[in-house]
Amino acid sequence: MEQIGSSITLVYPQSTSARERTDDQHLQRLKSFRLHSLRTAFLAACPGICQSLQSATELVEQAKLALPTGEFELGRPHEITDDIEVSVLLIDSIIKVTERSDWDLAMNHWECELGDINVVLERILPSQPGTDDKSETPQCAIAAGLAQLAIPLLKLSRLFFDKLTLRGINTKRLPFFTDMCSAQIESFVKALKQVTYILDSISRHLACGPPEPGWDPEPECYGASIRQAEGLKTTFEAPLILVLLYLIPTIPDTNGFPTQNYYRNWYKTWNTLLTVAIGNFINFARSVHVNWE
Repeated sequence: MEQIGSSITLVYPQSTSARERTDDQHLQRLKSFRLHSLRTAFLAACPGICQSLQSATELVEQAKLALPTGEFELGRPHEITDDIEVSVLLIDSIIKVTERSDWDLAMNHWECELGDINVVLERILPSQPGTDDKSETPQCAIAAGLAQLAIPLLKLSRLFFDKLTLRGINTKRLPFFTDMCSAQIESFVKALKQVTYILDSISRHLACGPPEPGWDPEPECYGASIRQAEGLKTTFEAPLILVLLYLIPTIPDTNGFPTQNYYRNWYKTWNTLLTVAIGNFINFARSVHVNWE
């Protein structure tokens, strides 16, 4: 383990918190993002692998002690089996870092985060007028109306990422390497978490209670929601550009079908719909304070 660790440190000596490079788009397997991921996976796997090796050592020692009598009883059978199974999975996770394409490596980080948008959506849905389900926090009628306009923001955001996963573009057919530098790949990875954070913030701002005398909803709730909605548009700009510049041009046509044109038009339409949805949300939120004055 020490030899393996030394080899990884030799290839990527920086700490796991080092900034990703902006000039390594030509380095293929040696991009800092991939090396960073390899180092992180190895460090995360070390405790489990060491535990399995310790269990194996104990097993050998037990076998040696049983040689004179020929009687061997395995101690901690379930624990040893579990340690070995976990170790195999951890080693496999390290190997996958070297076998995944740039796109697969980036999108792999989304697997455990895609469901977070659905959680936020479920929080918003009970706020719609006409539903019997009650939110934990009281919702005024205006907040419920704004929540209804927030639903397209969540669904369009989820659709953007769904289209990039196995449910959309088949990344297995794409080239192993891209012309993106590590900093661009890293920004692509972080996009989902940033979008989810914004959507979660919007949903929490909509949890404001009904107005009371002297309560100004604009700065307390709706002003914050407006800023978050504007931030959502900005947050999507970078990943959208990366998709249009680096992903779509590498997609091969399927049986003569112009696949690249299809995805290019799809994302242009998606961007238009998101712009309209954000505009509707912001305009309604801005009108709240005016109507209450």
